Amino acid sequence: MQLANIHIANLDRERTPYEECFPWRPLWDEARIICGEKALVSGAAESPTSLKYPTGLFDAGTAETLHDGGSIANAAQDEGQLDRPEDLSIAVEFKFLVPYRPHGAAETDDCHRHPPVATADTIRSAAAMSDADRQRLQDHAFRAIAATIRACGGQEAISALEMQQQQRQQSRPLSAYWATHWLVKRSNSAEPSATHPHYGDWIWVPVEINSPKLCWADHAGTSETIRTVLRALHARHRIETNYSCEVHVHVGRRDGRRLTLPSLQRLAALCWLAEPVLRGVKDPRSPNFVHKYTWSSPLRERSRLASELRKHRQPHQSLEMRAIRRILASTSHVELGRLMTGEGRPYRRLGFNFYSLVKETLSEAERTELETVECRFLEGTMCEDVILGWLQIFGCLVQNTLASAPKRNVEKRPDLMLPLLSLLEQTGQCLATTETFVGLMEDLGIDRSSSDPVLAIIHRARPASTGTESLFAMGDNSLRPQV
Repeated sequence: MQLANIHIANLDRERTPYEECFPWRPLWDEARIICGEKALVSGAAESPTSLKYPTGLFDAGTAETLHDGGSIANAAQDEGQLDRPEDLSIAVEFKFLVPYRPHGAAETDDCHRHPPVATADTIRSAAAMSDADRQRLQDHAFRAIAATIRACGGQEAISALEMQQQQRQQSRPLSAYWATHWLVKRSNSAEPSATHPHYGDWIWVPVEINSPKLCWADHAGTSETIRTVLRALHARHRIETNYSCEVHVHVGRRDGRRLTLPSLQRLAALCWLAEPVLRGVKDPRSPNFVHKYTWSSPLRERSRLASELRKHRQPHQSLEMRAIRRILASTSHVELGRLMTGEGRPYRRLGFNFYSLVKETLSEAERTELETVECRFLEGTMCEDVILGWLQIFGCLVQNTLASAPKRNVEKRPDLMLPLLSLLEQTGQCLATTETFVGLMEDLGIDRSSSDPVLAIIHRARPASTGTESLFAMGDNSLRPQV
């Protein structure tokens, strides 16, 4: 196995609370046992601060030397393609509900909250509404929302019905809209909660909005565009969210090509390790915690990789190292995609979604996937600060695993995995506390103003996370190692 030198912080200095969570030295001792290798220290054997680590964890076995800042030109060659931060696009999907009050229905205080609940003038009863009435109301709502987005200035938006009409007239494929238009259509998952006081007497329109492909490198411009659209929607339309409404984030290349296999392998490995921390946003009390309404199950429970590790137990080898080695052993996009997806329709798109990688195995009718990777397990919010923070988190997760990231990010890449790997190796679980989340955010280069709104979601979902107690105390067994 090739080894690369990784220079880490001086272990003799006073450690931060975050670093105290991750005992470095036992990780190396454990790794020696797992790999059956002698401890190798860069330079003098007695040096405690410069350690050797398997290159394969980070660059799929290439000859890159992180400590020496070696060339990364050979790290990712997909027909000469390299992945750079400026090549990335990012897009977001919002799912929510827009309520309407039937004509003549009694008004309540809820009706007059700003913005007020609109009235469906041609419908007198939610219970007696025909399918044709429902379809007309949905088309009206989608057109109104698209008009709101267009009014933001510089934005193109189109409703599902308008797009279908254009496609018939112009033979324009769906993919032609992805780069330019906000798409407004029906959400297949969003539905009102049976406990809502107006569950039966209001008419609920389930909405999904897909943003166009936005430029990841232009953080300020992309954030401002999304913030402007969200504020306009909240100002003009009554928006309700619950556990059946998710926010999905897509990251891919602006030119529409796939990310290279080495980039995707590193991303898959980091998603595997970071999943327990990031899934802290899932509320164990949510009716959708077991994914009754949406497809966003954990990689560590439902992927073929998890099944393979369960089936072929190796008690004397590390679970996490076995998982990472298996990911890095994949020889094609399709093989990696199959590893990171599950069996059966509910599990083909997991919380970290790599399903687009298996497009070659699908029929022509099924090939509707964007050439992206997706994060799809944040639920129940249309808060702009939370959504923008979540975009930043997943975008940085991808950027820091690119095959040709800037040297400063390449050198930080081990720091993204080692603390998570250390804790998983030592405890058999990842303690998704405030310290671990904040530490991961720091390693990703995300400032507190962006990450704190997401941390607040974790605190509300799992009160134990405010201290050092594991989030698993709330009973989320799906995040425990399943082997």
